[in-house]
Amino acid sequence: MMKRILGAFLCLGLTTLFADLPNSPAVKAAILPNASMIVWSNDAEAAKTAIKAKLDEFSETLNNNPAALAFSMTRQENVNDLIKNGNKLEESLGIKKGDVSCWMASANLNNIQAIEKDQIFNNLDFTFILELNEPKLKMETLKDVIEKTLTEKGKAVTLTVKELAGVPTLYISGEEIPECNVALPQDGKCLVFGRESIVKEALERIAAGTATPLTPALQDCQKQLSEKNIGGLLFALPPAMQAAIKKQATMAEGEEPNPMKMALEPFGRAIGIVLDISADDNLGVSIGVLMDSPMDANVGKAGVVDNMALPLVKQLLNQAVTGKTLPMADTIKSAAKDRFLSIDMLISPTDLSVLGNALKERQAFDELMNAE
Repeated sequence: MMKRILGAFLCLGLTTLFADLPNSPAVKAAILPNASMIVWSNDAEAAKTAIKAKLDEFSETLNNNPAALAFSMTRQENVNDLIKNGNKLEESLGIKKGDVSCWMASANLNNIQAIEKDQIFNNLDFTFILELNEPKLKMETLKDVIEKTLTEKGKAVTLTVKELAGVPTLYISGEEIPECNVALPQDGKCLVFGRESIVKEALERIAAGTATPLTPALQDCQKQLSEKNIGGLLFALPPAMQAAIKKQATMAEGEEPNPMKMALEPFGRAIGIVLDISADDNLGVSIGVLMDSPMDANVGKAGVVDNMALPLVKQLLNQAVTGKTLPMADTIKSAAKDRFLSIDMLISPTDLSVLGNALKERQAFDELMNAE
């Protein structure tokens, strides 16, 4: 569900700590300790919403060419491959629409700036968990599907099934791919993916029913989520990123006043980024920054969001559906509430119809150009 919602967006608990995140003990336990970022989809809650049928209809069109409505800064072929491969993997594993309860990925990005691009996965602390409504995943099928997929891509790999923390786990290794592990705890109701040590610790927490507490910064970001949340992202800015923003916003000695740097100055103290996706009759999307103080939020709203970000969002929407009317364009607004600065919008069933038709037109154009 979440990959479809995120695709659509490209086109344009144990304690109350986890009140707005998927209400799954396994998912809460699989969160990486000291994670600076988590992203999730609560498919079980999304299935209860009035707009779900329209989202499913839109996703059928989107699956044919996921990035066709993406804007020029997005590499369409990469987005297409990512979503199509995800759909193919689900189908091969026998996962059908409505089988997924929720999923979550978490990562610690605090030291990522010191890692070479081709070494990111080997060094990145990262874990992913998928939970189904009922036990359905089989290790034999998983091994066959992954082996076939990698072989088709020309990757020479070694696949070995072992037990890790008492759970059947697939070890994947090869010269062209990083070593990784896929475990199936709870008799195949869940799938956990990551490096061996991280997966092992996650499986131990799942078995013990021990939830991972969020860091204070992520807790503050989590408080900004809406009551009807069905997915999103929480990202606590790493110190290196905060320092980089502060450097960009700092005037050099003797430098003439620079309006752009002055506008960016409060963002050098920003705490985190929040993407909140909610649903009922409409799909709500909120993208925000948790600032250090209410004053920083208000200054950031006036200096950056209202003058630069909002006009850009509206321009991108116009580019996506030239000559058509999107009701969501009239719902886009900025807000500064306490320390939280955000851009909010509502996507209605009508918007999804317009976007879906524009997508079909773009697909037809692409097919015509490719035929020539």
